[in-house]
Amino acid sequence: MNNVHIVMAWKAHGAPTDEEDAEMTKIEFDGFAVYQIGCAIFGVGLDADSARADAAEWIGGEEEAMAVPEYTPRTFADGDTVVVQCSTALVEQVEHEGGADGFRETRDEAGRLALCTVEEAESSVA
Repeated sequence: MNNVHIVMAWKAHGAPTDEEDAEMTKIEFDGFAVYQIGCAIFGVGLDADSARADAAEWIGGEEEAMAVPEYTPRTFADGDTVVVQCSTALVEQVEHEGGADGFRETRDEAGRLALCTVEEAESSVA
């Protein structure tokens, strides 16, 4: 199963008119992050288990990391730690710079919580 979800947003202000074409940007969510909602990213990877393994040193060890649940809507609150989808650019950024800041919460096409870089968020909104 392909885990890519795409969010599209108009770069132009508002919906396009007949006189102008709007550019759309796509954020492909093909990475995963262990994320404390509203706080920080503890680990990243190209699949959920590799993100959990990356987070192990920050959240109490491998056993605790492997028990982190995947995000489902209306189930978790701020402060809960979950696995969410994120962009590949965010995976690369966190691997090089850490996960305390430089990212944004967004939603995938189905409305689920996802994460991307600040640059991706800014280029995908009006």
